[in-house]
Order: sequence, then structure tokens, then C-alpha cells
Amino acid sequence: MPEWTKDIRNPLVKELIWSISSPQILHYNGPVYSTLAHDWWIDKIEQNSEFYFHLDKHPSLLESALRPFEHIPLGKRHELFIRFFLEHTPSINLILHSFQIIEKNKTLGEIDFIFSDQDSGITYQLEVACKFFLQHKRSKNWNNFIGPNGNDKLENRVEKTIRQLTLSNHEQVQNHLINIPHSEIIPVASLRGFIFHHYKQLSKALTPKSSTKNYNAGWYCFENEMPQFFANNNYWSITKKRSWLAPIHLELDAPNVMSSEDTITLCKTQFKLSKHSIALVQLEATSKGFVEMSRGFVVHNSWPNLK
Repeated sequence: MPEWTKDIRNPLVKELIWSISSPQILHYNGPVYSTLAHDWWIDKIEQNSEFYFHLDKHPSLLESALRPFEHIPLGKRHELFIRFFLEHTPSINLILHSFQIIEKNKTLGEIDFIFSDQDSGITYQLEVACKFFLQHKRSKNWNNFIGPNGNDKLENRVEKTIRQLTLSNHEQVQNHLINIPHSEIIPVASLRGFIFHHYKQLSKALTPKSSTKNYNAGWYCFENEMPQFFANNNYWSITKKRSWLAPIHLELDAPNVMSSEDTITLCKTQFKLSKHSIALVQLEATSKGFVEMSRGFVVHNSWPNLK
């Protein structure tokens, strides 16, 4: 992310910046689609930096855009940030978003965005996602990267993206665009999020096929490994899902900061109630509060077979 974005203080603007400038998980350039290059995103943000500084001090425009969607899934929240970015970047003309293709009362798919980039003259279909995957076994294959609760895979996400990126050729889309000037539509994708490796494999982790060199990475451990993993007395905090889209920053008197011992106790209590994986951040105390050092999951001993 651009160096100046570290000066952003408003939590919502931090989420926005993370959603549009954090590293992507995969980099792909093939016959079906390509990843929209990281440099493209950074160039657009840099062109509009004054807007983001103003938004940081006066965030009402962003707050209003998000207010009707308080309780949507994390992936949809990420999509809203992308939409806000496209709508407020001067060199971009957003043509359509969230366009559903329906035949005989059946939804065939939904296009996230079609927009034209006035700097290049290119019209893009952009499919976005924000996902969090844990590496199950020591393999680069996409089916080995599984969601925290065992019900999603990187392989499925890639396959879904490829299906979506063919939708701009559909008759309903072409009819919708018939009176809108645009060039040939180029399909591109953006997959952001985190890849979590077992904590014992972090220094020698196998990365996913076609992964970027600097994707966001974290750790995970199993419930029965907590005594070893939490052996050092650090500061920790359990994070709710809607807080996953930006680095965590807490005040020094925040009530939800725990010692390693208290973290183990709380995780054990939660696993008695549910097998759901527990998201944690490791924190460091500074003069400006607690800042995130790393993030990861404690997973049930039966993960990924949680049913």
C-alpha cells in the first residue's frame, strides 16, 4: 500500500484503502482472463490521494454509502468498498454493477462491475472477491487451501470467477450496453484476502499456484497446539469478521486485549460451544496504542472436517 496511507486514521477509510490497495492473492495472465495489475490500483489511488485525505477527516460520504448495508457478508462489504472506489475515481466511468442475468426465473450469474478507464480507453469487466484460506496440507494445489470453517476452497473461488468472467458476452448484457459507448470488454479479476499457513510451516511454506510474491499471510494452530503456540506471553485480541479488512489498532485501555493465558482459556471455552475457527490478532503495545503484529486462527482439532 502507498506509504502515505499509513497516516489514515478513520477505521472505515482504512478498510477502503486496504480493499483497493492490499496485495492480491493470485496473479494470472491467461487466455480466459487476467488479474487487474496491482500497479493499476496504486496509480488510481495516487491520482486521487487528496480525496482520501479529505475523506479521512470528513468520512460522511463513505458512511452514507455503507449505512444501508450494515449486516451484509464480508465479501459483499469488500465489494461495496470497490464500488465506492470506482464511483469516486475521476478517470473511471462505472457503467454497471451487480448486474444479474436471469433466464426462466433462474439466476445464471451476476457481474460485479463493468467500467471504462479513461486513462487507457479500456473497458473492463471486473470480478472481485475477498477470501481467507488456510493451507491444509503441504501442497500448492488450490483445493488444498480451505476456508476457516471448512466450507470453502480457493479452487472453487477461481472456478466461480472464471464462470463469471464469461458473462459479459451474454445477450442481456450486450442489450443493456447497446446505447453506451464502450470498447471491447476485457475480463479481469481481483482476489484479495489472506492465506494462513500452519505456524510450524511459516518459514518454509508452499505458496498457492500462481500466487503473488507478497500476498497477505498469517498463521494457524490447532486447539491442542495452543500451549506451545502461546508459550510466550504476548498480547492478543479476538477479532470479529467485519474487522478483517484492515490492520487492527486498539487503544491501550481496550477491554478486549488479553494475555496468552487468558486467550487459551477463552478459546477452550468457545470450542466447547462451537467448532467454528477463532480469529486472533497478535498485538504490540506502543505509545499510540496496540498495533497488529500478526493475525491468524485457532482451529478445532477436527478442522477442516467440522460437521
